[in-house]
Amino acid sequence: MKKTLVLALTAAAFIASGCMGSIGGTYAVSSSPSVVTNRCMTDAPGWVIKGSSDTSLSSVDSAKIKTPAGSQFAYAEATGNARDKLEKSFEVKINTMLRNFTTATGIGDELTSVKIASSVSKQITNQTLASINPKSVFQSSCGEMYVLLLVNSDIIRTAVKQSVTSAYQNEEDLLQEFLSPKAQEKLNTLIASEFPD
Repeated sequence: MKKTLVLALTAAAFIASGCMGSIGGTYAVSSSPSVVTNRCMTDAPGWVIKGSSDTSLSSVDSAKIKTPAGSQFAYAEATGNARDKLEKSFEVKINTMLRNFTTATGIGDELTSVKIASSVSKQITNQTLASINPKSVFQSSCGEMYVLLLVNSDIIRTAVKQSVTSAYQNEEDLLQEFLSPKAQEKLNTLIASEFPD
């Protein structure tokens, strides 16, 4: 009976330690039994711990460094993943903004809104996000590379305004309504609310 109990406890300990290791690093239990600290993150900056910056126009991602020479690959992978997150976030923001614009101004319909949102999202991705380089980089002691992408809100607001204007110029029957002062004021308000400082 004692051998079975010892064997069961030993197996449980191995399983528990294996599971903790697969989460991402070595863990230690602090003096408070309910708090677990990841030793890989002891000197990590706040943006790594939170997974974001203090602005909605940022993205954090990471990649495992798999070989001694793999830090450049991990950097490129983490940067690409962070750009993908920003792209998806901007796509949602642009779709929401243009749907609200169409509803508030009565210019166009849902189909027009979707078409313009798709065009604007592609332009923003190709022109603005592709040229953004990481603001900060952190390498954990356990071989994980983290990058922080940060987008300047003035640059993105200007790019969105130009892209939306360009897209509406292709909609000749809606262009005059779009260029009206009331529509421009509404567009500026929506851009400012979706892409704040």
